[in-house]
Amino acid sequence: MDATLKEVNLWRSIKKLFVDGLENTDIIPYFDRVLANPTKDAPKKWINVMVENLDPAHVSEATMTVFCFSKEDHEGDELAQIRDEVIRLFYPKFIDLYDASTDPWTKVGGMLVTIDDQSGTIYTQNDFKMLYIQTTLRWGAVWS
Repeated sequence: MDATLKEVNLWRSIKKLFVDGLENTDIIPYFDRVLANPTKDAPKKWINVMVENLDPAHVSEATMTVFCFSKEDHEGDELAQIRDEVIRLFYPKFIDLYDASTDPWTKVGGMLVTIDDQSGTIYTQNDFKMLYIQTTLRWGAVWS
């Protein structure tokens, strides 16, 4: 199977984007496939990235939703800052796609990011604030 069709490469490329892109911030990225309710032990600012609906094709597609969370953020400024950092990572609208089976990783393409929907502030249990950004990822895949 070509590297552009492997789900593991999709996941690792997305993780690299957020881990590297948020390295100099106090936002902690998580990549759980299930969204859990935040607890009082949760960090002050974090995101949870979910990728679903993978559709392998000549132009492959997947849905990526980034849930942004803040706590002890009475005016919502922290949540807005998290949102701005996530949006910053999506421009110039491409995420590098890597073959993670090589050492070092080899860039094999790029994924186009289209923002489909953004929520307003959602108030969750325990005084947390949340919003989500839903995107569609598209990339060329090689079928051999």
